[in-house]
Amino acid sequence: MLERHGEAVLLLVGLAMAVVAVTTATAATEVGLAALGTSMCVLAVLLPRIEGPFTFGPGGLHGQLRRLSEREKETRKTLAKVGVPDILAIASRDDSARSDADRATIRSAVDPLLEAVDSLTETASHADAHDVRASALLEAARGLMAVGDWEEAAGYLDRYLEANPDDWDAQFSRAVAYANIRGGAARDVAALRAYNDAITLRPADVDQNLLARLFSYRAAMFKRLERLSEAEADLNLAWELATNPYEREDITYNRACIAAMRRRRDETMGLTKSLAGTQYIDAIRAHLSDYFANFAHDPEFLMLLDGESDGDRAPTRR
Repeated sequence: MLERHGEAVLLLVGLAMAVVAVTTATAATEVGLAALGTSMCVLAVLLPRIEGPFTFGPGGLHGQLRRLSEREKETRKTLAKVGVPDILAIASRDDSARSDADRATIRSAVDPLLEAVDSLTETASHADAHDVRASALLEAARGLMAVGDWEEAAGYLDRYLEANPDDWDAQFSRAVAYANIRGGAARDVAALRAYNDAITLRPADVDQNLLARLFSYRAAMFKRLERLSEAEADLNLAWELATNPYEREDITYNRACIAAMRRRRDETMGLTKSLAGTQYIDAIRAHLSDYFANFAHDPEFLMLLDGESDGDRAPTRR
């Protein structure tokens, strides 16, 4: 009771003592009760401001951890209601395209959790705080990724991975978050490093198509950084692993980008033709000023892009 409602209890008891002091017949008792009651009222006001560094009390570590755990449960319940998958599913296939109403619902659930996580920062080194804080950081990142707030999600994943560096799901998710920021070379290098960690830490029995995505997504970072030989090596490995259409189309698109960057016209044309009818034709159109700039004025190549794309998922990691 005192930990949950400490300041309210102190205030009520203090006021009660003050009332008793006023009505008592003994002067010494009156003075004593009045002083004690006043002290308790003052303590009730000051308690939330002075107990932060301590373990107990509504503003102490235990109180903060309890509130953080409660808010995490509320956030998880909301994300489940809206249909947000686990963080690995969001990372491996973009899940951030949602209605404005769903995005607002997710954000309203995540914001109180972020506030609770941030308020615990000063005491996070305490042993009791580690597991609760880590779980909350990961849940916050999941919600942020679900609405496409990649920069903020990357920051919370950074904080989570400081204490949990071997979590391969989180490394994969951090890589995708940094890649989707599209913030230039520094962000792309951060994504590349996270993909390296995810590949290193992956389980031995990881699904081969998921592993293919890892290599294909890392290849996309090498491509952005114009490290084309490394990108091609990753794509060759990914092609050997991939069996699903999504992965094979993604690999083909990245191969087309590299072929175009290296001015290999026949290969660029052939790979582009093989992507007809997919969402990647739209992606090629969007990159005529960079990856496909060498063919931006090639009439035959542009004719290949005239058909409509029937894909419904816009690639976001390329």
